[in-house]
Amino acid sequence: MKSLAFSQAELNVNPTFIDFGPTNVGTTATQPLTVSNSGNELLEVTDIFFTYNELNQFSVTHAPLSLFLKQGESAVVDAHFNPDPIVSFTMATLQIKSTAGEATVSMLGLAEQTNFEISLQLSHVFLLYYPFHCDGLLYGP
Repeated sequence: MKSLAFSQAELNVNPTFIDFGPTNVGTTATQPLTVSNSGNELLEVTDIFFTYNELNQFSVTHAPLSLFLKQGESAVVDAHFNPDPIVSFTMATLQIKSTAGEATVSMLGLAEQTNFEISLQLSHVFLLYYPFHCDGLLYGP
């Protein structure tokens, strides 16, 4: 019996979950994401986009905009988290489409505020005191 081998590209993404951990507001955390081809045909990454991105706090950068990977080749896509001061815990879902199928990467971020200042200014404080009557008696000074 003769076995048949099929030629095809195979999309691999690592990791499939990125936890940025606590990240200071006003800074950007970056984690690498590796896209590779473990198949034996040319792989084209056709699109990288977010299907969910709360308050647009997550982003990705890669060059070139379209990726062509030969057998065994890989490329690094940088994932970024720039936390919003209003929402402390946030998530995103990144979708990677290719000629060999799709892959999903879940992302998690936590905004942390380490430098904050509370300012309280009292310009005028008034204390009003009114004597009052109760049951025929006068209460007060």
